[in-house]
Amino acid sequence: MKKIHKGQGFIWSGQECIYVASLAPGRVQIYLQQIQQYESVNLGELTPLSVNSKTKEIGDVFKVSDEAWGKALLRYDSVGKYKCGDCSIDELARELSVSVARAYALAATYDEEAGPQCMLPAARGRKHGVRMLPVQVETLIKEAIKEYKGPGVTFKSIWRAVRGQCQAAGLAVPSQVAVTSRIMEMDEAERARRRLGLKTANDTHQARPGKEKISAPLDKWEMDHCVVDCIIVDEVTRRALCRPWMTLIIDKHTRIIIGYYLSIHSPNSYSVAMAVMHAALPKDKWLRELGDRDIDYPYYGKPEVIGVDNAKEFKSRVFIRAAEKYDIKIKWRPIGKPWWGGTIERLNGTLNIGYINLLPGATLRSHLIRGDYDSEKESCMTFSEFKLWFARAVQQYNNEYHRIIKMTPHEKWVKYFTDNGVLSHPALISNPSEFSLDFMPEKERVIGRSGIEMNGFIYWAPELAPYVAPGVARNVKFNPNSIRQVWIQIPERGYLAVPFSDLSLSDMSLEEARLAKKDLKEHSPNAAETRAERSRAISKQADKNRELIKEAKISTKRARKAFENARSDRESRKSVPFVASEVDEVRESPPVDVDYTKPPEKFEIDL
Repeated sequence: MKKIHKGQGFIWSGQECIYVASLAPGRVQIYLQQIQQYESVNLGELTPLSVNSKTKEIGDVFKVSDEAWGKALLRYDSVGKYKCGDCSIDELARELSVSVARAYALAATYDEEAGPQCMLPAARGRKHGVRMLPVQVETLIKEAIKEYKGPGVTFKSIWRAVRGQCQAAGLAVPSQVAVTSRIMEMDEAERARRRLGLKTANDTHQARPGKEKISAPLDKWEMDHCVVDCIIVDEVTRRALCRPWMTLIIDKHTRIIIGYYLSIHSPNSYSVAMAVMHAALPKDKWLRELGDRDIDYPYYGKPEVIGVDNAKEFKSRVFIRAAEKYDIKIKWRPIGKPWWGGTIERLNGTLNIGYINLLPGATLRSHLIRGDYDSEKESCMTFSEFKLWFARAVQQYNNEYHRIIKMTPHEKWVKYFTDNGVLSHPALISNPSEFSLDFMPEKERVIGRSGIEMNGFIYWAPELAPYVAPGVARNVKFNPNSIRQVWIQIPERGYLAVPFSDLSLSDMSLEEARLAKKDLKEHSPNAAETRAERSRAISKQADKNRELIKEAKISTKRARKAFENARSDRESRKSVPFVASEVDEVRESPPVDVDYTKPPEKFEIDL
């Protein structure tokens, strides 16, 4: 029976010590050699220290052959008898069929703590990590490996760099095999980071334990923007225009695409507002405007949490304050860790690769896959057509089997809201118009005597008269795709819709207004003197630009995109709750060319 013997080595609290004596059944005395001090400790606090360090150099027990392991067992048992005095060295040599000298060597390697492993032969060849090249050459190899990065780097290119430096320094050039072996000794994840970049390497090698637990619909949404892998054409000329953007929202529990927003303009706070509104509210009006009775979209509700990335529109004061108002928590991903939004990122790829890449004009995400396919030449869908197609694709996705939830997203949604065969629905938002406007972009403006000055225009409504206060700034909500009216927030009255002061001005987007201002500055810098004249000149120029586009005389994509964006938004606004007001009924017909800055003309009439 093995026993702890005096002088045996142990580890206690990270320090080496030796056993001195037993003080009690569970307590011993040890001696700390480093600080030359005795301690009384519990036996369970000690970890045995192997005396024979040679066992550390022997290969893995589980990788040796059965024959070698059986030989080690025989030798360990025989040497153990010799150590106990049950046989002599000559008897040991005869039993093992070795010389006496070899028997003594085997007895010297015997380690009771290591067990039969101590009798395994040491691995042949040099020890791992031994360097035979001069230190100067090793240094040059190390520096070359650090310097050369990127997907184009090869073993041979690094060896060539080492060869050049060694020749310049008058040193012997190492073989390519030697340089390659130094590279292969690096951690595989580190090699991938140097060659492919941090993101790609992390996708393969970084540990990502844990899983977020979501127990019900609306517990968490994930939202993100993604450019569509397909080129659309404009409505008038049918020429290639651009790749639109989609802002998607997915319910993480059911995998339902609960809402989205398609746009020609790049993502901004308006895209976020429209997507949240589309997801949170019932979609009856939107479905009627879409005009396809086969599309069913019964999903809506207010979420508990929205997971987003760190884009500026997701960190805007408006988005954060509106979410806080409705008790919605915003959860931003850690920077550099896109897998925290893996559900929405996977959805982006699924829609682009599995659906959109089948359309004419698809860009196919890679020139290697695209080959000679001319995406611009093959494009044929307008934005209106694409929006209808996309709505049908979303319905298809929501009703296809999902391998993660083991059913379709629609079935998962219905299953949760069905109790004993009785179907229920999520709670409705009490004030949908206010909810929608709260997420809209805003600016602070003062209500002056002439109204609200914003974006180079004056806005006025009779309801503003009691609130004229030149020193008080108020929040003014606006739609960048339609600036004919704004919404001003009055604490005691909520939002008031305020149109252009000059009702003859036609509707336009901010981008159309900027283009019109630019054209006026270039061609008629002195055409407008007063503020009212400037507003009318901008409105007229925007109308002229629209006519030119309709007649296909403007070829710049910026102008055509601005026109398409404004036209598309005018169609989609019909289903938005906050525009269902009298102010929104301002006529869409071409404005009458009347200059309201001049006195009215007098006409003769019969009395």
